[in-house]
Amino acid sequence: MFHLTTTQLAVIIAISGTAGWLLRRNLWRAILYLSPTSVRVEDDAPADAKVKLPLTLDPLVKTLAQLGFRFIGTHLEQPQLKAAVLSFDYANVEAQAYASLFVSEEGEPRVELLTPLAGGGFVRTASYRRSALEERGYFSGYLENVPLERLLHAHQRTAAKLGEPVRTFDTASRLAAAKAWYQSPAAARELRQQHQSGLVWSFGAVVAAGLAFATLLT
Repeated sequence: MFHLTTTQLAVIIAISGTAGWLLRRNLWRAILYLSPTSVRVEDDAPADAKVKLPLTLDPLVKTLAQLGFRFIGTHLEQPQLKAAVLSFDYANVEAQAYASLFVSEEGEPRVELLTPLAGGGFVRTASYRRSALEERGYFSGYLENVPLERLLHAHQRTAAKLGEPVRTFDTASRLAAAKAWYQSPAAARELRQQHQSGLVWSFGAVVAAGLAFATLLT
């Protein structure tokens, strides 16, 4: 039978609670670090669907329309142990780019531009801070707090330097590009760079919880 003081019990409960909170926030990131290809990408609504966009995305939608982008549907990206992210997708054949809008966990409107390259590479430019990676045939970066038009121009300049963009920009090709991105070695390196801290925090939480319960056995 275990004999713990009130203080010891309170410490164990506090450590266990903190470990649980850390795991809830970081375990999905640890899984993504270990298995970048485990993200499930699914088609959602077609281009002619009457989708209801979050109000916070309205300014971006209007700007995309002015830049020549057209709505091509929605798709879902869902890491294991995490809610799916719903992306509202747009395409501009002349600009040779996709634009995907979504709302962050904090409720912030976000946009990512994506151009698949004919050789299998990708150019990805986000409007928010995220991990960055540049190598032969691949670029992923961001520009914060800039007009969407400037973001697009920067994206196009980078794409022109890295290779020849694909010629088809439609609903099916957008979904295929999302799936191919998660399967690419460069994306795996970027995701591991982005989510390394999730693995560290998850490991630390497990160790802390293990030590707390080990106290019960001593």
